Amino acid sequence: TSGDREATTTLQVCSGEGELVPEDGWSEHGGIHHYFGTGYMCEVFVPPAAIALPEVLVVFYEPSYVPPPIGMNPGVPGAMLAFTLEKQDGPYLNCPVTITTEYTPDRLLQYGGLGESSLHAYWFDDGFGAWMLLDDTTIAIDREFHRLSFTTDRLGLIALAAEADVDHDGLGDAEESDTTGTLPSVGDSDDDGILDGDEIWFTRSDPLDPRKIAADDQNGTATGLSSGHSYYIAGRIICGEQQSDVSNCVYVRAGGATLGDTNCDGGVDVFDIDSFVLALTNPGAYATTYPDCDIMNADCNEDTTVDVFDIDSFVALIVGE
Repeated sequence: TSGDREATTTLQVCSGEGELVPEDGWSEHGGIHHYFGTGYMCEVFVPPAAIALPEVLVVFYEPSYVPPPIGMNPGVPGAMLAFTLEKQDGPYLNCPVTITTEYTPDRLLQYGGLGESSLHAYWFDDGFGAWMLLDDTTIAIDREFHRLSFTTDRLGLIALAAEADVDHDGLGDAEESDTTGTLPSVGDSDDDGILDGDEIWFTRSDPLDPRKIAADDQNGTATGLSSGHSYYIAGRIICGEQQSDVSNCVYVRAGGATLGDTNCDGGVDVFDIDSFVLALTNPGAYATTYPDCDIMNADCNEDTTVDVFDIDSFVALIVGE
């Protein structure tokens, strides 16, 4: 375990060498606390009963020395950022707290670039002299706003670290070699104008197929857009060598498409009931049975998803409400 550290130890923290951020009391009734480091912010959600005593002092600071990446995942060159949350009565909590860290994008450029999607949270175990990976099931990464959330039932020295990202596409080098199959040294493996990481995280397409640059409806083998179908479309602005991030996907319905006309006979009536039920229960069979129809005609409540929540809206269209 990490044990307790003396709060009087001279450490480099976000507000200057040897100066500690004022102590902050955590209540047994829970609460939300904010701490600010160099180029990042930590928000800690403390649930009720996480603290044993009525009030416990917790100190946040940045260490002047961060141990080497022993125990971290292979390919991790070191901590992207590290901070200590020190509780006066020891590192352990009665139940986990949730820590959300928001960092500036330039932090990812350390060590020649880090793959944001391969970020992990670690806790340093003084007894073993190594970093311990926190439970991966609790990790949530928001690449759009550069946030990472995780839970932990102990405090102490915590770090966020990721694999090196040589081609700066947002994916770690080992992640590309072992998981996605993309090229670790080429940012746009299929040369379609969208970085590999953006295709996986934002457009939800295929970084290995240049024909698939849109989202879910491009998971087939079509070579282009068809005027008879609707699409999720995302894009970026390119000006010379500068380019924006890929936009969020926007759903565009094809001209002439009619909500509720799931058999594509040009009308919305009782003859659409069987095809609507098929679209709802077996999308694959629907695509085979009605190859010239867009399944999104069954998205009668227009929430971009075909599901049971479309039934009431479909009935309303059938009866003419």
